[in-house]
Amino acid sequence: MYDKWIQFLVKLANWELYRLLKIENEKDAIPLGKALIDGNLPITEITFRTEAAEQAIKNITTNIPDLLVGAGTVLKVEQVKKAVGLSRYGMNAVFINCIPHIFSRRF
Repeated sequence: MYDKWIQFLVKLANWELYRLLKIENEKDAIPLGKALIDGNLPITEITFRTEAAEQAIKNITTNIPDLLVGAGTVLKVEQVKKAVGLSRYGMNAVFINCIPHIFSRRF
């Protein structure tokens, strides 16, 4: 498990730019993910502001293993649980951008 985290951290540290995506339709996730890889942008954050976010993250992480995917705009404990469940890395959907007070609650 630690090897995966080390690989993740090295990859994340080498990139100063990543693309934020708000995906309204989960069917758009794979084409968008492939476009990011083709454009040499191997890191993205998908916001949890839409109903399609969870499935979009699942579609990308299942079909585009070279794209690091984060869950963004995570505002509720339920969203944290969903993001954690989507992980290939054992902790989160690679990284979670959320309001820190969520972590002070028990879930």
